Amino acid sequence: MSAYAVKNAGTLFLATPPGTLGIILIPLLVPLVAIETGAALRWVSNGFDGAEPFSDNSWALSALEIKLTSVLNPILPRLSILLLAGWLLTLFVSSRSRGAKPSVATSASPGSIPDGVEASSRLLATPTTMLVAVSLVSVVFVCLYSYLPAINPSSSLVGVDLTSEGQSYYMGLSNALSLPPSAALASLIHSDRPLYLLFQYAVGLAAGSPDLAIRLIPSILGLLLVLSTYFFVKTGTRDILLAATSGLFATFSFIVTAGIDGGFYADWLALIETFDRQTCNPRNRPRSDDPHDPSMDRRCHDAHPLLLHGSDSGIFWEGATLERRDGPGFPSRSGGGWRPGF
Repeated sequence: MSAYAVKNAGTLFLATPPGTLGIILIPLLVPLVAIETGAALRWVSNGFDGAEPFSDNSWALSALEIKLTSVLNPILPRLSILLLAGWLLTLFVSSRSRGAKPSVATSASPGSIPDGVEASSRLLATPTTMLVAVSLVSVVFVCLYSYLPAINPSSSLVGVDLTSEGQSYYMGLSNALSLPPSAALASLIHSDRPLYLLFQYAVGLAAGSPDLAIRLIPSILGLLLVLSTYFFVKTGTRDILLAATSGLFATFSFIVTAGIDGGFYADWLALIETFDRQTCNPRNRPRSDDPHDPSMDRRCHDAHPLLLHGSDSGIFWEGATLERRDGPGFPSRSGGGWRPGF
C-alpha cells in the first residue's frame, strides 16, 4: 500500500514521490530518533556521574535502544554475505544499463544541471557544516570518554597494546623519548612500523610526556579518520551531504571503539593513509590506468607490518568500478592502446 501511494503520489496527493515517502517515513523515524537521543544522552551523562549501567530507571531508553538494534542479530551473518556479494549485482545492473538505448524523452537541457547542483550545494552547506562539526567534536569525546574521572578513577591507560610492561607502544615511546633525537629516529626508522612510530614520537615530543601522548593519540587519529572519510566520500561521489554523513558514521564506528579498547593505533593510521591515497588519486590518471599503486602497499606496510596487502580489497573495488564505468575495454589513458578487461 505504501509503495502504491508513493508511486501514484501525483494522482493521489498532488505531491512528488519523495515528498510522499517523507510523509510516510517521518512518523516512523521520530520515535526512533527520540529513543536514540535519550539513550545517547544517558551514556554521555554516565561519563560524569559514573553510575552502574542499567542500575535504575534512568537507563530505560538505553535498554530499549539495545533491544531494538539487536533485533536483526540472528540474521546478521546472512545480511553480511548479501552485502559482500552486492557488488556483483551492481555490475550486472550497470552492464544492462549500458546496453539500453537512451530515451529521447528523458533528455534535459544541459544548462539546467549546473544551476540545480549549485542550488543544492548552497542548501546543503549549513547541514553539512553542522554534521562535520558534530562529528569532529563527538569523535574527540568518544576517544577521551575512557579517561573521564567517573569512568576511569585510576586514570590507567586504556588499550591492549598499551601495557606498561614488555613490548608496547607506551614503553616504545618512553624509550624513544629517553634517547637523543638522532638515535631515536634511527631506531624508529628501522622498526617494523616506522610511519606510526614516527607519528607517535612527534606527538610525544609535542606533549612532553609519553603518558599524555598516548592519551592524545586516539583523539588525533579520530579527527584524521573523520576528515579522511569525509574527503574520500566527497571526492568519490561529489555529494557533500553523503560525505558528512559518512564522517558521522566513522565517528561511532568499530574502527574508533575497537581502536581505543585494543590500542590498534598503527592499523588505524594505515586506514587513514588508505583513504588519503584514494582521495588524492584522480579518476582520470594522466600516466597510467592501473588502479594498483605499489607505493600504497609500501605505506600500509610501514604503518603496520601485517597490512602489506591491506589495500587489495579497495584496489579490487576500484578496478571493478573502472570496469563498470568504462566497459571491458577502453582506450588507455597512458597514451594509446586498449586496456584488457578487469
